Amino acid sequence: MSSWLGGLGAGVGQSLGRAWGSLASLSGQISDLTKEMLMEASEEVEELPNSRRTEIEAIHAVLKSENESMKKLCTNLEEKQEASELQIKQQSTNYRNQLQQKEAKIFTVTSYSFYCNVFRKVFKSL
Repeated sequence: MSSWLGGLGAGVGQSLGRAWGSLASLSGQISDLTKEMLMEASEEVEELPNSRRTEIEAIHAVLKSENESMKKLCTNLEEKQEASELQIKQQSTNYRNQLQQKEAKIFTVTSYSFYCNVFRKVFKSL
């Protein structure tokens, strides 16, 4: 049973790790795409009239701000993932300890019961 709980904790931890890893990967891809778009846009800006150039610079500022927000969000989520993994490990350890204590109690009760039955048989035969 303790291996089952350990497996459950590990499975949940792995699932969270994959989910957070996917989120971090997505954030990285968005960041890369944004950088690429900004580089292409800045190359094209030199050839544009002033009104269009101003519009593109405003879009650039917005995208840059969104990129920074996404980076902060990703960092916060990574921190939450680490905290969740630590919490899961702690809970798993607690459950394993509780299970071991209960198994020890069951062993003690079973042993006691066995010896009581042996003594009863011995005293009945006397």
